[in-house]
Amino acid sequence: MALSLNAGGCDAESGQPRTEQAQLEASGSDASPAVIALEEGANGPLLPGGPGAQRGVRGVGGLCAVTRVRFRAEPDAPHLFTTTFSLPQRAEHRVLREGSGARTIEWRYGDLAFSLPQGSGSSLQLEGKQRERLLRHLDLRLATFLWPEAFAWEGQGAERTAALPSNGAGLGSLVASMDAEGERPTQVVVRDPAGVPLERLQIHSWNELEPRSWPAELSFDQFVDGVATPIWSEVLVSASTAARFQDEYFLPPDRRPEEGGGLETISPEHVLLPPVTQRTLPLDLQPGTSWIEALGVARELQEQERLRGGVEQAPLAPELVLELDEQGLPIALLLRLQGAPEPAPDGWERIPGREGWSLRIDAPLGPDPSWLQLLRRQAGAAGATTRAYARVNEAAGRSSRLQLVLPSAR
Repeated sequence: MALSLNAGGCDAESGQPRTEQAQLEASGSDASPAVIALEEGANGPLLPGGPGAQRGVRGVGGLCAVTRVRFRAEPDAPHLFTTTFSLPQRAEHRVLREGSGARTIEWRYGDLAFSLPQGSGSSLQLEGKQRERLLRHLDLRLATFLWPEAFAWEGQGAERTAALPSNGAGLGSLVASMDAEGERPTQVVVRDPAGVPLERLQIHSWNELEPRSWPAELSFDQFVDGVATPIWSEVLVSASTAARFQDEYFLPPDRRPEEGGGLETISPEHVLLPPVTQRTLPLDLQPGTSWIEALGVARELQEQERLRGGVEQAPLAPELVLELDEQGLPIALLLRLQGAPEPAPDGWERIPGREGWSLRIDAPLGPDPSWLQLLRRQAGAAGATTRAYARVNEAAGRSSRLQLVLPSAR
């Protein structure tokens, strides 16, 4: 599964209501580069304490890995971990409880660490032990999934060691125990600066997915007084080193700088929605289906309908529109006819023009529930009984660019 993802800042605009089409066209004119250059010489970090310029190591600039996790305390409640890295010292880590939509997000940007609590639109900057814990854990995952490129390993024989880079106080080190051939680790342990073990990932099997090997089955332990306590097991779902991200992706949306140097905010816009003639096709998605996988299912279903020829009155509109549940997960494909013909053909519904509220965002891994809650708070009673939908801007490959819309009640 090769991912090609981009992210830029949200460019909220104030002012008068405008049409949904004009808003989407504006989002498509974003001048952000589609792919970053992995080389030295880029601009400085977006915030003080941020990392150096993005750069590749042996042709690898980062990775995106999805694993299915079962906690020992909740073996019947699987979670999905989606962890994205860009070298050096950039990471985003999402934890999704399958079947519920409950998720948390954490970020690393150099020596800075942030979290977005479930249901909140405001991020927290982590300090002290919380910050150190997150940075060490993300480095542990990076070392395991991007072996051996991610760190400067030293040693021979049964063990390799690597220091954890930090612009401030040292975070400690990594110790990898090698297999009999001395090629791949069987476990990686993160230690504090005094050499005390804190956490480890054990690798029980590997998958050969050209051009590299990936850890396929793992388990995670925490050390308490030198004794390892099992916390969870995980299985690789998908992984790729083809991911490319702009720096803004590794900061919470409410902390991404504007061009003028300030911090941007996510601000809903009042929009006038044109009339549409549409048909709703439910998406039969399994619990835990990722946003990227859902887009693939929706595109395939849309293409099947296109090959059927649409209806006599009008062809299908090419846009990809997904109806969302309260957690921002896609539940239906909204097919639309060009020109919104009236009366609607059999099996189609014509929805008159109406008002609504909209957000334009970059969300490579899907919308966050907090953004939908923000739209509902803005709409008040007018949007209480309607479902939000997402328009996916696929121009120039920008499938990460979304327009979230919450229509007013008819």
